[in-house]
Amino acid sequence: MRANVVSPGLILADDGDHMMPDEVKQAYLDRTSSTRLGRPTDVAAMVAFLLSDEASWVTGQNISVNGGYLMRP
Repeated sequence: MRANVVSPGLILADDGDHMMPDEVKQAYLDRTSSTRLGRPTDVAAMVAFLLSDEASWVTGQNISVNGGYLMRP
């Protein structure tokens, strides 16, 4: 049995992008090592990997999908 957690950062869906002020989006980007905000496909790709045979030995992990938000400069 495998049990993992995916902890996403700020993920903007196409239909919700306009609801978040640009200042909030920029503040998040300023704390990441990425040049863009997250997309639903970023989280989906990690989940697909964890469900694949290639990740059969990965278990008990909390995987952050956040563009480097938790990294410290």
